[in-house]
Amino acid sequence: MDDSQLGAVILAAGRGSRMGMPKLRLCQNGESFFERLLDQLRQAEITTIISVVAQSESDWARQYDAKTAICINPNPEIGMLSSIRTGIAALHDCAGLFIVPVDHPFISVQTFRSLKDTFVRYPDAVVKPCYQKKSGHPIILPQRLFAHIQDAALDSSLRMILKHIGGPTEYVDVADPGILRNINEWQDLHEMEYPVGHR
Repeated sequence: MDDSQLGAVILAAGRGSRMGMPKLRLCQNGESFFERLLDQLRQAEITTIISVVAQSESDWARQYDAKTAICINPNPEIGMLSSIRTGIAALHDCAGLFIVPVDHPFISVQTFRSLKDTFVRYPDAVVKPCYQKKSGHPIILPQRLFAHIQDAALDSSLRMILKHIGGPTEYVDVADPGILRNINEWQDLHEMEYPVGHR
């Protein structure tokens, strides 16, 4: 398998209720989380990208980056799995998909590259990054799981589905604390300072 068969789904449909605004619009150093993740993926030479957003944010997302394919999740309140399923439906022909939550904006380009290189070697495996023995985001889902995820109950979680299906998982050690940095509240932006231009 070559890496051109690998796509990415940015999960950006959440309301960000604890932040008081949708997380895709949140900024650090003048750059939105949405823009930053698109930039990181493109630098890692991932060109097939779908951004899953709420209907209320679709115009903003399209205006912000006209090159980005946008899919609307009509019911994001159901949970993250509904956005994953929306992305899989749009990119079901890909051999694998990065699943990239928009509230993890500090993932480095090198992490995307390392995960991609591992998936090329192990195209049937779920690929997960690890920093200091803790796994985080993004992960790569192989195509063999797509139908199972689409058929699962919406009250399931991705973790539950992967545990039930089983199969190989490849863990990739990375020197990137950004894989664990989930921005849920304003204080999360200040707990770890990143300099301008951090990749």
